[in-house]
Amino acid sequence: MHRWVFIAIFLILPNLPACSEQRSGPPDSAGDHASRSEAAATAGTTEKASAEAQSERYVVRLRQGESLGRLSEWSGVSKADILRASGLDAEGRPGVGAFLSLDMTPAKAASFMDHRLSRLGGRTLVQTVDDRIQAAGKAAAERREKVTILIRRDEMIGLLAEWAGVGLSEVRAANPSVNLDRVHVGQKVVLPLPVGRRIDFEEAREAWHADRAAPSAPVVADKVKLVPPVPPAPEEKAACGRGYRLRHGDIVSKLARRWGVTLRDVRHCNKDLNLDRVSAGSRIRVPDAARSSYAEEFSK
Repeated sequence: MHRWVFIAIFLILPNLPACSEQRSGPPDSAGDHASRSEAAATAGTTEKASAEAQSERYVVRLRQGESLGRLSEWSGVSKADILRASGLDAEGRPGVGAFLSLDMTPAKAASFMDHRLSRLGGRTLVQTVDDRIQAAGKAAAERREKVTILIRRDEMIGLLAEWAGVGLSEVRAANPSVNLDRVHVGQKVVLPLPVGRRIDFEEAREAWHADRAAPSAPVVADKVKLVPPVPPAPEEKAACGRGYRLRHGDIVSKLARRWGVTLRDVRHCNKDLNLDRVSAGSRIRVPDAARSSYAEEFSK
């Protein structure tokens, strides 16, 4: 009996520390899990803070064909973050031309620019910069500086507007209280000259006055041999040796055609008669050139 007790004690005693460790295991495991969770949260916060430290704010202008959703897709920034960074309402819908702020890392910003440039139909960034330069030059050309001038002799508002390179309506708008249709020498007029064009205006003005002041060269007539005019050929007068007595229904013009002569010849032979008012029975003279199939039609 003692022998079996001894064997049992011998088998149980070596396992007592293991059981103790197993009993204390669950509290130790919970503590390890909490520690690991805390460490992971700290690492995530550190990583997020590092990412935020690397991000930079980029301000872009919404173009035609773009939307808030596309910008969010290309940049990886949520719509709410874009609206918040831009100081807009969370339910806002920015339109074309609106300025939006995006917080992106340089690498993400480069990818974002690639998406935007590909939407421009293959245009490069250099071309975009050129467009901006041209737009700036156009804006500078549209700027005006008001210059007051005195009207000189023979000058008109249309000429001044042409030399200045502006429209007549702009000149009228700059002089609302002046009747530009009746200006006189010495009158003050305001011209809205484009910036940098004043010298060109003065040169064109002086050149025009110089041309008018220059004496005109005398006109030398070319030596032309004068040919006396050829007198018209004398009109052949029709001989009027025969006569004809008008009948009822006769018309002088039809008689002339029947006789093969002109009405002018018949009138020439009858200058003392008004052939428009002759009546049946009247006798008229007939040109000798008249012909008729009836010999007895004419009389001497």
